[in-house]
Amino acid sequence: MKKALDNSFTDPSLSHEAKIVMDHIKLLERQMAIDEADCNDQTNPMLIKYPRAANIIDKSLLTTLFYCCMYHWVASESHVGSPLALRKAHSFTDAQVLWTVLRGRARVNHWPLPSELGSWLGSKGILGTLGSITSAFSSAGKGTTSGIKATLPIEQVVHTLSASCAPANVLAVYIALIDSMETRLKLAINYKCHQAVIEVHIAQKDRDALEKYMKEIPTGSPEFLKADAALKSVKWKN
Repeated sequence: MKKALDNSFTDPSLSHEAKIVMDHIKLLERQMAIDEADCNDQTNPMLIKYPRAANIIDKSLLTTLFYCCMYHWVASESHVGSPLALRKAHSFTDAQVLWTVLRGRARVNHWPLPSELGSWLGSKGILGTLGSITSAFSSAGKGTTSGIKATLPIEQVVHTLSASCAPANVLAVYIALIDSMETRLKLAINYKCHQAVIEVHIAQKDRDALEKYMKEIPTGSPEFLKADAALKSVKWKN
């Protein structure tokens, strides 16, 4: 392939096609290096817990990113399998990156919060530290969440996360990004996300609805205690 690049793409009018071939060569070289490193690696707990179904050679760019997110999420940028290094070396749209990160991490039962996903936005992305549920609601995170909302269909994200068995507290963070209270409530009830339902009723100052919904929440659970505390402290409209 390198010979073909050198011999057949010298015409300046083929510069775009030459770049495509060059990018594919770079991807193949990275894939071969990743496969060589991973095929006998006995130290990576992800490779042990989730055995590879096949090697990564000659797979698509997005499949390679998915693989790297699964197996090398915490790798330093100097590691050949680093998803950040792959992000910087090739061209992706923000939506491609975010969907692939979500799905790749969900495959190994880690569900990134908006604060994590936001660090991948932009032309090259910067891998942030693991986010917290609290930071997703902080004022510093508002720009991040608006970027996520502009890039991904949040309802579909909630469906995808739920299908991968994401916990309710993670679903609640994403449901809270939806502007429509009606849609929030519908999704929260559908996925039995008590925290999100409570937050909608508090935002709407609907005491009657919250009291009725408390019958669906296990007594003594954190969600029940949150609802009970809200009943005593929030200024309700009814």
